[in-house]
Amino acid sequence: MFAIRMAILSFAILSFVSQAGKAHATTEVSLERVKDPELRQALTQAFVLPMVLELPDVTPGKRTSLIEAQAQKLERLLRFRGYLRSAVTMFGDPGTDAPVLLRPEPGQLYRVGWIKVTGLPGALPEEALLAFDAVVAPFAGRVATGEVLKQIEAGLIWQLRDASYADGQVVRVDVTTEPVTRTAGVTFTLVPGKPVQVGEVQIEGTRHSDLVKPIALSTLREGAPYSETKVDELRQVLEKTGLFNKVDVSLSNDLTSARRAEVEVALVDRLPEPHFFQRNASIGPALAIIAMVLIVLRECTGAGARWFGKPVGSVLSGALLIFYSINILVIAIVIFSIISM
Repeated sequence: MFAIRMAILSFAILSFVSQAGKAHATTEVSLERVKDPELRQALTQAFVLPMVLELPDVTPGKRTSLIEAQAQKLERLLRFRGYLRSAVTMFGDPGTDAPVLLRPEPGQLYRVGWIKVTGLPGALPEEALLAFDAVVAPFAGRVATGEVLKQIEAGLIWQLRDASYADGQVVRVDVTTEPVTRTAGVTFTLVPGKPVQVGEVQIEGTRHSDLVKPIALSTLREGAPYSETKVDELRQVLEKTGLFNKVDVSLSNDLTSARRAEVEVALVDRLPEPHFFQRNASIGPALAIIAMVLIVLRECTGAGARWFGKPVGSVLSGALLIFYSINILVIAIVIFSIISM
């Protein structure tokens, strides 16, 4: 009777486990390998879908959305690395338990062809326009990766700020591919805003304000057009003084009616180097050793004078000299060991 009950219980447990396994069964999703080793490694690191699908709260509908999102993520990664006409093809129905295969199709690697900048301020002088050309020119011919496009965008924003357009920004980047030449044309659209002037210079976090203030005012004159080059010059001058662990020069977001903005100089003072104290700390022990040497010589001389003329005088003087010499040597070794720790 007991054996029958155990058999029934075992069957019930197995049935429950089997049903639970079916309830949490997940679609098998795999990623097809690409030939390029570096690209294959990047895609593999970004392919985290199998781990996500094993979570217990993933429903069939949510599973489909996750698989489609993973395919889009891999496609964005390919395009960010310069494969601008890439695609990730899905084989299988993600809404069922049938296996699904994601096949990356990188296509050709594209390089930067022409670069166009629109929205530049009309009042820019010729040298400023040439400066914008100098920003984009070095990127022609480079692989059109997302990182390269970010570098161009950062350079354009810096140049706007250097031309006093401190709140200028890049609002749009359009990429046009030319499959025949495998090049990409890139258009950057700028919104420069209005010119900004330097307002009051605020110095914070330092005990050297009397030194910093004249340097800051000579570099950034109140009422002058804001210039990112001048800000960099001030930062470099303050860093070269060696007085600060950190130098941060930034422009306040609050503008006056005359479009003047405060310049905030935040500094962190550098503590004195310990080498000075270490060098001076060795003077005291050295003087103590010299004093002890003089005491030894005095004691030995006195002992020799007291015992002079006696048969054992020279022997006692020599013994005292040896005794004191050993003591002074031991003390010197101990002192120098402490100094060098």
